[in-house]
Amino acid sequence: MVGTASASTTNTASLSIGQTARPRRYGVGTTTKLLKSCGLPTHRPPTSPGETVAHFLEDLDLSQAEAARALGLSANRLNEVVKNKRGISADTALRLAAYFGTTAQFWLNVQGSWDLWRELQRGSKTYGTIFQRRPRAVREAAVPPA
Repeated sequence: MVGTASASTTNTASLSIGQTARPRRYGVGTTTKLLKSCGLPTHRPPTSPGETVAHFLEDLDLSQAEAARALGLSANRLNEVVKNKRGISADTALRLAAYFGTTAQFWLNVQGSWDLWRELQRGSKTYGTIFQRRPRAVREAAVPPA
C-alpha cells in the first residue's frame, strides 16, 4: 500500500491509502466514435446551415433578396450564410426562427452540428489524446477505504 500525506496552511491533514485512479482518455479514439458520441452522421457531413436556409427559401419560393428584406438583414449577410461563408449567430437564429416558424434553437443546433463535424474532421487525432478530468469526489471514491 502507498500512503500519501498532504497538508495545507490550516490545521487539517489528509491521508490517502491505496492506488490513485488512472486517468482515462477522452473516451473515444477514432473520428467515427467521436462523431457518434456527438450525435453526428458518420458517413457524410451534416446538412450545412447554408444548405438548410437555402431549402427553406426554395420551399417557400423566395429569393435571398426577398428573405433578407423581410428578416431585416443585408442581402450580402444572408448570401454569406447560404454560401457557408458566415455562421448563424444568435441574432440570425432569432430572425430565421420568427420568419420560418421554427425555433432559434433549431438554427443554433444546425450551426453547432456543422461546427462540431468540421472541427472533428480537422483535429480528431488531438481530441483522442485528451485525458478526462474527474471531480475530486469521484476520484476519491475510486480509492477503496482503509
